[in-house]
Amino acid sequence: MSTPTTSGADGPEDRDRILLFLQDRQNQHLLQEWLDTFSEYEVLSPARPSDVSEFDICIVDWGSLWEMADEIERLRAEADPVFLPCLLAVPRGRGEGSGAVDRALTSDPRSLADDVVMLPVEKATFRRRVESLLEARRASRRLAERTEQYERLVALAPDAIMLVRDGRIVYANESAVSLCGASGADEIRDRAAADLIEADERETFRSFVDEIVAGRRPGFETFAFVADDRAPRLTQIAGVTVTYDGESAVQLIVRDVTAERDREERLTLYGEAIEAATQGITIADARQPDNPLIYANPAFERITGYEQGEFLGRNCRFLQGENTNPETVAEIRAALDAERSVSVEILNYRRDGTPFWNHLDIVPVRDADGAVTHFVGLQRDVTTRREREQRLSVLDRVLRHNLRNRLTVIRAHAERLGDGESDPRDAAEKIVAASDELLEISDKARQFRNVITSREHRVVEQDLSAVVRRSVEGFRAKYPTARIDLDAGTDIVVRANELLSLAFDELLLAVVKNTSEAHVEIVLSDSPDGATVEVTDHGGTIPEADLRMIDEEIERQDRHLQGVGLWLVRWAIDYSDADLRIEAESEPRRLLIRFGN
Repeated sequence: MSTPTTSGADGPEDRDRILLFLQDRQNQHLLQEWLDTFSEYEVLSPARPSDVSEFDICIVDWGSLWEMADEIERLRAEADPVFLPCLLAVPRGRGEGSGAVDRALTSDPRSLADDVVMLPVEKATFRRRVESLLEARRASRRLAERTEQYERLVALAPDAIMLVRDGRIVYANESAVSLCGASGADEIRDRAAADLIEADERETFRSFVDEIVAGRRPGFETFAFVADDRAPRLTQIAGVTVTYDGESAVQLIVRDVTAERDREERLTLYGEAIEAATQGITIADARQPDNPLIYANPAFERITGYEQGEFLGRNCRFLQGENTNPETVAEIRAALDAERSVSVEILNYRRDGTPFWNHLDIVPVRDADGAVTHFVGLQRDVTTRREREQRLSVLDRVLRHNLRNRLTVIRAHAERLGDGESDPRDAAEKIVAASDELLEISDKARQFRNVITSREHRVVEQDLSAVVRRSVEGFRAKYPTARIDLDAGTDIVVRANELLSLAFDELLLAVVKNTSEAHVEIVLSDSPDGATVEVTDHGGTIPEADLRMIDEEIERQDRHLQGVGLWLVRWAIDYSDADLRIEAESEPRRLLIRFGN
């Protein structure tokens, strides 16, 4: 669109262009002389007014106004909304009489004159009238520029913007067209705005628009948007009253917050999942010195025994202790320095000093630029698995040691029998005895492995007095020469592992087997703190080294128990959440087993 323009409104070096075209040549000459004295004006005096298409104001008399009427009207239409003023210069006392001014402003030709100056006129007055109209043009230009900027901003705004008048859409920007699933603004123009809202919310929406019209501007409200066949979109809508095409309208800003809502729901779900996780989860700030913890979930507190106020702001190394492997610590440090993931098993310590094996995974979190901002730590208490692996290793070594011993005995007797160096009956009896021991070891190994590898160590209520009494009675019958003193009490109930009875059998077997001088005393007692079993080996038949080994729960290749039974005693007590204390150096040697309530 061609718009009559001038650069005179924007800077002192620019000049306003004045089209001066009067049929009265004397007045034309006089006014041009006046205007030429003002440096801010550029006067245009063409032979024909159609020769000039760009000017800021035209000054005409009656004759030229009638002649230029159609051209002025065309140029004004092109310039709209910028004001293109027309000043009518009318000689006093000629033709039109006292009503000339009124007719010039209100009658044909199409009321094109914006102001009338009566000639002759003082030069200063004339200039004020010209400048007044030029200032009105400048103001209209500024307003048009702001309006154009506003319209461009509205058209390009990421939020959907619609103008509503009398409940119907009169304008929609590109974002609104997209939100409605339309191919163009014409598809939704003149559509009832309430039809875009889910049916059960439409009355609320209409009331919302009424409040905007009344000037209350209620702010953003949430509505379900149903413009097309897609699933309803969650939107937030706000509005203000504006003037559009000269009439009042409601401008609605519609924000599609469906993705934001979904993201918030996911974040809420993730947060709840992290809070409910059985794994310990921590977040350390990599942007701060020494990577301090800024978050830990309840599982971390449960695993470590620390509360948030005790560890937030600290580096996670506070979990390390005297037996933590420094090589593992160095591996973690190197991974953090290299900003890469790491997975280790590290011996950590709880708040009460109890050690536990921590399967630790650390993962870096990067921002959009790839810079590491945080480290996420995943902690899993694998103490039970590590203990199970350790105990399986112990069982393997003990079994291999005992199997080698028994097989060596069998081989020796078989070789002597083959060489004719021993009595066949005696050799056969010894081979059978050793074979029976192998079968016994195999059966116990199966039982022990079941105990060790079971993921559920069943703890049930048991009558401790009855369990011990049955075991003692069985051994008294099988080993009549052994002295077994028992003070079992009555009705002492404890919660213990299902293999408790087998453990007592193994304990008694370790005392009385292969000796005729066995003397063991067993005393049961009960108190508000729990039950206690005190076993005193008066005969000293259990080697001190064996007692010390199960007390420390270690097994090395250069030290082996004579049997596997004492290990079952140790593990059955552990799986019963009971405590075992061994006085291996005292005379006589004692074992104390304490069960909690």
